[in-house]
Formats: sequence, structure tokens, C-alpha cells
Amino acid sequence: MEKQKFDVVIVGAGIVGTCMAYWLTKKGVKSIAVLEKGIGPGNESTGKSAGGIRAQFSNEINIKMMIDAVKFYETFEREVGGHIDFVQAGYLFMVTSEELKKNFQNNVKLQRRLGLKVEELTPPQVKQKAPYVNTEDVIFGTYCPTDGYADPTGAAQALWQWTRERGVKYFFQAEVKGVKTQGNKVLSVVTDQGEFEAGLFLNGAGAWSNELAKMAKTEVPVYPLRRMLFITKPIPADVIPAVIPMTIDMDTGFYCRRESGGLLLGMEDDNEPPGFNLTMQWEWLEVLIEKAMPRIPYLEKCEIMRGWAGLYDQSPDHSAVLGRVPGYANFFIVSGFSGHGFMQAPIATRLVAELMIDGKTSIDITPLRCERFKENQPMHEANVI
Repeated sequence: MEKQKFDVVIVGAGIVGTCMAYWLTKKGVKSIAVLEKGIGPGNESTGKSAGGIRAQFSNEINIKMMIDAVKFYETFEREVGGHIDFVQAGYLFMVTSEELKKNFQNNVKLQRRLGLKVEELTPPQVKQKAPYVNTEDVIFGTYCPTDGYADPTGAAQALWQWTRERGVKYFFQAEVKGVKTQGNKVLSVVTDQGEFEAGLFLNGAGAWSNELAKMAKTEVPVYPLRRMLFITKPIPADVIPAVIPMTIDMDTGFYCRRESGGLLLGMEDDNEPPGFNLTMQWEWLEVLIEKAMPRIPYLEKCEIMRGWAGLYDQSPDHSAVLGRVPGYANFFIVSGFSGHGFMQAPIATRLVAELMIDGKTSIDITPLRCERFKENQPMHEANVI
């Protein structure tokens, strides 16, 4: 079997793998291999993402990462190239209970302290931002104008092109079959395209992160979880404006934005079991629409054009898992985003690239370490959809 040597081997060519290749290249690493079991960059979970980008989180480290990530995406087309169509229409959160209102008011205080220009909205102001929304039971809302949404596939492909032009080697249809280790070091990964040796390795395998870790006789707190998205047929702009915020009903978890002339619809299924199931469950659409129609009445008249299923790389506390893989000095992980991978990956990878090359990070990522669950120190993040 052919054996190749690199300075860094990255497993996964989604938004995590391509971003990591970008930052390592910018840090001067010359020999990088990216291994991907699919046929191209961003073809798995990245390409099935809703594409949201927001800094309205409730935890300081998530807010700090996203402030930088928003700036990254604002300059993406100029710095990286390609077309990601970043629409900064904002994120609009709506709540109907006093408890959630208090929580969001506390979130806004933290967000503003960290530099975000977040607006607190009365029900009439919510209606002004989103005239298509029924606000009869809404008591409060928040809105950040720099939030928005972009094209995840376009971002991964642009990063692939940028890094490839600068010498990064991509190996597609190269599924990892094994990991060779010695002591506290990974020596190589074995694929059906050969064996890849390196001094440093990144687990950027998303929902498959723990499967990769198990090959190295360890585990990471990441599991696969199916989520489904649906797109309606086109809706006239005089009914729902052509550009709208990512609109979130926090009571149900329902969210929507404009896509392909219609609306992209999503909502978490609390009863979904972990697993690699990508089968479309069209019955879930009925549940989603039933929950969503009271908030957006026009959905009763809409027809669904298509839908798809993708996998979250879920962590137990719905926050990223960053840093060294337990038991190893040269094996790192960027995963566990729980639906926030596209938005957080650019800065999460920058920070782990700093750890890999410089030995320290510009933002403390200790709270996101793999071991936090065994140490009974999970993250607390309330703004999860």
C-alpha cells in the first residue's frame, strides 16, 4: 500500500477541513493533506446546512468566536474568492413567555458588553421586522443586523480552491479505515487510497468524529443526529419580503429564511435518536407545519418543493468540542458544533490551528475541551435551535 508523508493530515473536507487547511496555509505550513470519503468538498453535512451565521449566543466564548466569524464571512469573497452570498438580514428571535424574555434580556446585556449591537424589540417592532409573522402572543424579540445566512457549499468549494492553489493536497473517496498509533502519538491513518503519515492530525470528520477516534482507541463526545430541512415553492415578495431575517420562534424551535424564492423551514425533533440515518421522514413535515402555521399563517397556502436530511455532529451540551483528542499529543479535534458548524468553523479552526502550531490560542478554548463532560464541567448555551 502506498505511503505518503505530510506535515499535517486533516480528515474531512467539509467547512471544518477546508477552513483548517486555510489557516494552516496562512501560518506557513507547506505540506498538508486533506482526506475525504466523499467525492468533493462540502458534500456531506456542510452542504446540507441551513447556512445560518449569528453572534446572538448566550455564552461568552460562543459570542467571541462568532464576532470574529461574522467578520470572516463579511470579507470572505474578497480574501478567499468564490461566491457565498452572505445576506446580512439579521437573526430575529421571538419569545412568548416571561421566563424566556428574562433570559434573552440577560443575553443581550452580555452580547452588548462584548460589542454586539443587538436590539430589544417590542411586539410592534417584531411585526415591523417581520410583517409575515403573527405576533399576537409574542411579548419580546431580539435582533442583530450583522447576523444572516450564506451558502455553505460555496464557502467550502472556495476554500478548497484557495488552498489547493497554494499546495494543499486533497484526496477524495479516501475513507479512513484505520489509525496507527504509538504511545501518545498518532503515526498515520490508513485509507483505501494508501497510508498517510504526519506529525500532526486533525479530526474534522463531523458526525463521524467519534468513529475516527475509536480507530485510535479513544473516544470523543460527538454523536450523529439527523435533522431535516424543507423548501417551499416560490412565494411572492408582496406576501413575504424577498429578504427577511432568519426568523426563530424560540417556543417551538421553528426557524425559517428565504431560499430559492421560497422559504427554507427547519425545526428540531426532540425525539430523534442518535444514528447515521439520512432517510427523509416526510411525516415530520406535518409536525413542523402544524407548529409553524400559528406563527406564519401563510404557510397554510404553501407547497413544499423539496427537502433533505443531514447530520449534526452533536455534543452533549450542544457546544463545540475543540482541542486535543484525549490521550494524544498530536491528534486534534474540531467538531461537536450541534448545528452551528458552518457559522463557527472559521474561528474554531483558527484557534485550533494556533494551538497546533503556536501552542497557545488567542481565545481561551479550555471550556470546549473534550474532557469537560468527564470532569462534570459542561458548557451552558441557551440559544440552541
